[in-house]
Formats: sequence, structure tokens, C-alpha cells
Amino acid sequence: MASKKYDVNQQKFADKLFDAYPGLGSTAEDVFAKIASYDPTATQKIDKNQYIYLEWICSRILREKPREQDLYKIREDLENYALLARFDKFRASRKQTIFYKPYVDPRIDQYSITTLAATILPYEESIRDRKKSLADLENEQADAESESVILYDGSEGRIVVPLTMEASQYWGKGTKWCISATKSGNLFKEYDNDGTMPILMFLPKGTREKFATNEHDKNVRDMMDKPLGGALLNTDSQEKKKSIEILASFMAQVFTSGQLRIDRIQDNEHIVRAFHEMALRAPGIYNAILTKTDPRHIPDFFSLSSVLEHSNKYTNPDTSDDSDAEEILSAFYSQPEFLVALISDPLFANIKQATLDRVHTDTVESAVSGIISDIMKVPKEGISGTPNEVLQEFEAKYDYAIKFNEDMKGHGHLLEMDIDALSINYLAKVPKEVWQDPDFSMKALRIVNFSIQTTLVTLPEAYQHHVVWEAALQECGGAFSDLNTLANLYKTSENVEALDYAPFVSLVEELYPEGLETESEVDIISTQMPRCDFTALLEKTIERHPEFFADVAPEKQTLPMAIAAVKHDPGSLADMAADLFKGKKRPPELTAAFNLLPINSIERAAVAHHFTEHKLV
Repeated sequence: MASKKYDVNQQKFADKLFDAYPGLGSTAEDVFAKIASYDPTATQKIDKNQYIYLEWICSRILREKPREQDLYKIREDLENYALLARFDKFRASRKQTIFYKPYVDPRIDQYSITTLAATILPYEESIRDRKKSLADLENEQADAESESVILYDGSEGRIVVPLTMEASQYWGKGTKWCISATKSGNLFKEYDNDGTMPILMFLPKGTREKFATNEHDKNVRDMMDKPLGGALLNTDSQEKKKSIEILASFMAQVFTSGQLRIDRIQDNEHIVRAFHEMALRAPGIYNAILTKTDPRHIPDFFSLSSVLEHSNKYTNPDTSDDSDAEEILSAFYSQPEFLVALISDPLFANIKQATLDRVHTDTVESAVSGIISDIMKVPKEGISGTPNEVLQEFEAKYDYAIKFNEDMKGHGHLLEMDIDALSINYLAKVPKEVWQDPDFSMKALRIVNFSIQTTLVTLPEAYQHHVVWEAALQECGGAFSDLNTLANLYKTSENVEALDYAPFVSLVEELYPEGLETESEVDIISTQMPRCDFTALLEKTIERHPEFFADVAPEKQTLPMAIAAVKHDPGSLADMAADLFKGKKRPPELTAAFNLLPINSIERAAVAHHFTEHKLV
């Protein structure tokens, strides 16, 4: 006689369950009977104790729609849930128990299938092993090791390939993998397919997480049996990102440890293909690995070239299972770190073009932009070294970026990369003490291909040297035949503290011997710039660099210039004055400057001595 709960729920859910899972039976009644068997209380003899969880099972299955092959897990989780609930009830009944944290919530409707599995998972292994002796556990491990291919066994954890269902059950303890199920529904044989589709298990230490991948499943799964990969790995799930981070860190450390059993992998073409399929099917994981290690340190079987050779043979078959092959390849080739490693490493030159042809141009150019930006990036610790060392490092970066950009253009990608702008940003971070070397300033400015107007604003330290500024003006002097360009330079440079304007004035006077007044007013107005005041420019120069006073023609000297110069070096001023001003009369500017010196100062006495010696009245 059927249970009342069974009859009520059959009437309510049977047809809906049959529509959702027609593969479970030929009729709605058969499907419902199959699902009802997942209730661990189905075999209870007392009616009121039967099918306690049946309504929850049916409603949650219809809502969450788990895979048909995963339905058996519901019974195992409910069995463990019931056991933990009994433990909680017993602990609560003990008189000495005052405070305790329950293992589970006694209300089953507080769980979904997924959250129930996650709640039970931490206790499953201890429940399973609670009656086993230490010797039993050691024997189980020894058996599992003998029935597995151990690819890595080191300080970071293990990578194993189980060869039997029992080994798969041992390594997969504490997971929700159907290949490790112990009570029912174990699918190891179907997945392994007589060893032609080996299962890779990644078991990092220091975490409860475990991961498995298999060509049959076409995915990488975490311990909750949730997929981490797929054709496109775009996820906002923090949980999934955390799992990917754990797996990628583990694999990067393993691949560079030198302890991976390459020989065991190379001796089994199916294992090699399993790794290749993993890379293709879960490109985001592979990409995360590349962000953590130099691809040249990864063993040959898993290097980019091996994966590419495999992927180039990877065609879209007629079967519906692999209808997403092109999407998979596109996703794999579009991973940023993959492209960075591929494009920048000469090791992959022979397959570079074939790969780039399969990636959207914008994706490639984005990757190339990232590479060039990384080349010209300032180190986190900053720029240091002698001026010559800094210059050599900068020039090497610049030349490599230019060469790399040209190489990519040769592959048909016409990039608009402003490498000089990146170079300017790099040079702007050079310490000021390095710029005090005029040779460094001169050579650094000649490497970057930028106008004097731009470098005046971004690298004013370079122009603190008279020789640098004068050379820069001479090199671009031809451009000043256009008055607009000249006026713009004047406007740009008027607030640059490091400049000596004497060479600028000389150059302009050479180009415009009759003065700017003769030039078209239209040009001046169109620039919306003030007319150049050369006297003010020269005064500003001498204020900053009084030692250049000697370069100013006598007829252009003014009182502010003389005052600045005589305060800087009265003795030199007197020598210079005696040489420039022949005759008996002292220039009024020098007299005014002399009078500004303190009466009893050494400077005033020195200048007076020179005036007397040279008979300058």
C-alpha cells in the first residue's frame, strides 16, 4: 500500500517531472517512482515516517533543474543531513551541553539542493571514515596510489590520474563528483572510457578545494561539481573567481617546480590531449596561469606551441556536442595573457600569424597596446642609476617598443601606438638629479620624436642647460619662419623656469632682423598670443641665470639684469664691465647696481676697486 505522502506528491508533481526528465522512465509514474527513491525515508515501515523529504525533493528539482546524472546525489546528501540532524538532537539533549553550534538547520525547507550539498560537504569525509581504523585508511591510500598515475607529488599538493573507480573514489573524497560517488551513480567508467579519456585531478594542499577535468565532460569542475571553464569565461561570481585563483596558483607553481613527471605525461598521448583540451575548454584558467608564470618555464607539452598545434587540428565536427568549437578557439585565442605571451615571445614566431588570423583585430591591437605599455612602464621601485645607466635602459625600452610595433604592422595590424607619448611619460619619472647631466638631457631629447613645444611642458628639467636649449632651438629653427609657430613657442615657454632666453632672442632676431613689428598683424591675432617682449625674456633669463649676463649685448642690458648679475657675482661683473664698456664713463645701470650693494660689504669694495683700476668714473 502506497504512502499517503507518495500519492499526494505523485498527483502534484509526476507530469511535471516527466516533462523535465523524460529519460528517467517511459511514463510519468515511472519517473516519479525513480525520483521518490531518492528520499532516504522511502523504506521506513511506519507511514508517518515515510517520504518526509519527498515534497522538498520534487519542488527543488523542478526549480533548480540539476543534471539527470547528478540526481542520485540528493539521496546521499539527505542521508547525511538526517544523520547530522540526529547528532544535533543528541548533543542538545545532553545535560552538560550548554552551548553548541548545530551542524544543520532542522528545517529542510531552508535549503536548496545546492546549499544543502555545500552544508553537508565539510562533514562527508569524516562521516564516511568514522568507523575505519588508521590501518584501513593507510591501505586505502596505498591502493589508490598504486592504481593511479601520479604526475606530481610535492609540497604544493598532487596531480593524479586515477585508473580505477576505487582510486577515483579515494582521491575525490569530499567532492560531489559523479566519478567519485560511493553509494550509487558512479560514472567513472563512462568518463574514463577505458583510459582513452583520462581524468586529471588537481589536489592542492592548504585548501579543501579539489579540481577535476576530463575530455568527456569538456570542463573543469570544482569540488562542488560546478564548472569553472567553458567556451567563454566571463563570470561575476566571486566564488568561481576564488576557485580559479586557487587552481591557477597551484598549477603555476607545479609547472615551474621541476618536479612534474614529464615522462609519464609524454608516454601517454591521452593525458597530453587532456591537458590540451583543458586549456582550450577553460581558457580563463590557462590565462590566469600565464599571469603567474613565464610561459617559457612551462613544460613543452603544455607550452603555447603545443596547445596551438593541437588547437589548429581542432575542427568543428558534425556532432552537436562540439558545435561550439569555433567559439572555444576564439575564446582561447582572445585571452589577453595568452596573446601577450604569444606575440612577444620569438619562440612562437612560426605560428604567430596563423593564430592572429583567428582573433579579432581589436583584440590583437588591445593586447599589443598592453604589451607596449608594459615595455615602457616605469618599474614599481622607480628609476635609479647613473645618468648613463638610466639612458641605456630607456633607449633599450624605446628601441624594443618601436621594433615590436613594426613587427606587428608586418603581420597586418596597423597600430596607432603613440610610443613617443609613452616615452615622455617614462622620462617624466626620471629623478631630477639625473637631468642635471647635460649629456643625458641632450641624448634623451633626441631619442623621443616630439616637438620642442611638447617637451618644454613635459620635461622642463632637460632645458636647464644652456647648451641643450640652444641646440634644440637651432635644430628646429627652420620652423620659426612661421610666426604662429614662433608665438606658440613663446607662449609655451614663458612659464618654464629652467630656460635661458638669450639664444631664443638671438634666433628670432636672426630670422626677423627688422623686428616683429613688420610682420602681418593677422598672424599675430590669429595665434591669440601676446607679442613677444624680448627685453622681458632676457630679464627673466638673467634673473634665473645671472651668469649669462655676459651674453647679452651691451645695448640690450637693463637695470634689472645688472642688479641680478651684480648680486650674483660682483667681481665678475666688474671684470665684464671693464671689458665691455670702453671709455671713461660708467654705465648708469652699473652705477645703480653698485649703489644697491651694502656700503661696508666685500662685494662693494671689490667692484669699487675694479672701477678705480679701470678708471671708470
